[in-house]
Amino acid sequence: MMNKELKKLDKKITKNKLSAEAKQKQKADKMAILNPQKVNIFNIW
Repeated sequence: MMNKELKKLDKKITKNKLSAEAKQKQKADKMAILNPQKVNIFNIW
């Protein structure tokens, strides 16, 4: 039971993390369009 719950939670966290990374990338892409010099900072992500 506990293990099942943990797996579910882990999936949720992973999903949230991926969505946060996607948002970060989107933000970086917007910044890159506006300010090409800043691209290198975001490429690390």
